[in-house]
Amino acid sequence: MQKPYDVMARGLIEGILSGPCVVRVEEPVVADARSIDALVEPIDARRGELEGRGFVGRLGERRCVIEPFHDPPSPDEADACLLKVIALHQQQLTAWRALDRATRGPAPQRPLLWIVSAGSPDALLSSWALEAMDGWPRGCYANASERAPRVVVVSRLPRTRDTLLARWMGSGDTLSKAVVDLHALPVEAWERRVLAPLLELLRQELPRMGVDVYTPGEDAMRYEEARQIFEAKLEKRHAEGLTEGRTEGRTEGRTEGRTEGRTEGRTEGLTPLVRMFERKLGRALTEAERASLSARLDTAGPARLGDVVLDLDGPALDAWLSDPTAT
Repeated sequence: MQKPYDVMARGLIEGILSGPCVVRVEEPVVADARSIDALVEPIDARRGELEGRGFVGRLGERRCVIEPFHDPPSPDEADACLLKVIALHQQQLTAWRALDRATRGPAPQRPLLWIVSAGSPDALLSSWALEAMDGWPRGCYANASERAPRVVVVSRLPRTRDTLLARWMGSGDTLSKAVVDLHALPVEAWERRVLAPLLELLRQELPRMGVDVYTPGEDAMRYEEARQIFEAKLEKRHAEGLTEGRTEGRTEGRTEGRTEGRTEGRTEGLTPLVRMFERKLGRALTEAERASLSARLDTAGPARLGDVVLDLDGPALDAWLSDPTAT
């Protein structure tokens, strides 16, 4: 099984660059089963779209090979990456030469090699005399030769939205901050659409990577906030009902105030819970299910409902919701 960091990195490259580029993940190049992590070929008519794909989109503006590493690669590991690029280029040159000269067009361009490393590969940078690239963010290194590897040190990238998805290829504090920055984005952000299938695919591995399963965690935070608002509303309405009852009629005012407070408070508290249930189930709740949820808000309490929606998976949650005896 592939390491989760490799799955994350390759999935990010494919998710960000697919569309304006042709992206081939694990492209085989030599007979001993070596493969390129990601071969990226921009589509001329769609290059303009890459401007909206952040830092990784900029990598895809030229034909390139992207090789991500969780552990900093050694010079020998970088040589192995170069060998794959050379083998691929020679295969394509051989196929090009076999074409009719009158129709074959220009020779294929050798892909750039981008090595993306979570930490700093100091020996590699030194062996190739790689220096900070002009016009690129901090953490990008190259030398004067386009045949040399180019290196991105993820831990050194600036903490901006432009580099957010690239920083998801990092580890430790870099990855933790990238998680925080993802939380700060609006729900419709394109970065969330790229990450969503990867987070679902890797949800069992995320804790081992040092990443909380962010969607339930985010909902838990919102649930706690909603519960506090819900309880405060009940207390406020209850107090207002008692005050009104003393003024207009102690018994009648107390009854009406409590009823109004409970109704409005329940509505305020139920709305975020409904959203949480619908996100976990992947569908809208029926009217009957909403009524059942409202009833259980009274009988089980908001804390129990929050635990249920966070602890159960989709099918189990569906069964719990449809079982009138469930608590």
